[in-house]
Amino acid sequence: VFLESPGSLTFEMQDIPAIVSACKKRDLFTVLDNTWATPLGFRAFDFDVDVSVHAATKFIGGHSDLLLGLINCNEKTYPRIKQMWRDTGVTPSPDDCFLALRGLRTLSTRLSLHEKNGLMLAEWIKARPEVSEVFYPALPDDPGHLIWKRDYQLATGVFSFVLRETRKEQIARFFNALTLIKMGWSWGGFTSLITFFEPENLRSVSRRDFNGTAIRLAVGLEHPVDLIADLTRAFEAMSP
Repeated sequence: VFLESPGSLTFEMQDIPAIVSACKKRDLFTVLDNTWATPLGFRAFDFDVDVSVHAATKFIGGHSDLLLGLINCNEKTYPRIKQMWRDTGVTPSPDDCFLALRGLRTLSTRLSLHEKNGLMLAEWIKARPEVSEVFYPALPDDPGHLIWKRDYQLATGVFSFVLRETRKEQIARFFNALTLIKMGWSWGGFTSLITFFEPENLRSVSRRDFNGTAIRLAVGLEHPVDLIADLTRAFEAMSP
């Protein structure tokens, strides 16, 4: 059973202990994408997850100069993972390993700032009249907040919000007005990145009407005052 909590676009929280418990009763393995929280934010093996994977390109690398993935496994799954690694011959370069180790040295310091900046921006964006909803588990009124507070040690600065206005020309003006925040699908580096998506088109099981275009913001390490000023220009550019 593959898990990702929170989801990387609409940020629903999964009850991982409950899912893992159900899987154990059926002798099923659980694999968790733990990239958003990192091992510092969610200790996967304390919750009996079998395999925890990370896009080390993101927070672990931290400098937008690394392409690397990590697979962490428990004693039960280690022989299978090791055999897969041997069969596929997937071996990172020494330089990539060096960059990941470099990133680990500053991970705790960077994440504390990502979280601080992320919470500040999420609260500010939520108060904007152009925004109908913010998806960020660290916010007290988020549907997944209680699960996040129970199981997680921190929140990182990646979240999404829904615009009330969905006309393409206004959304284009929003993005064109940004100068500090760059457009991009990745996250976890020192630079803030932003992208947009249509939530309804990405859901294959449960359905929900989001009533708008969603934007995902990955808050970097820039000063939050500068980020707010950049977003203010973007929101004001949407006005007719």
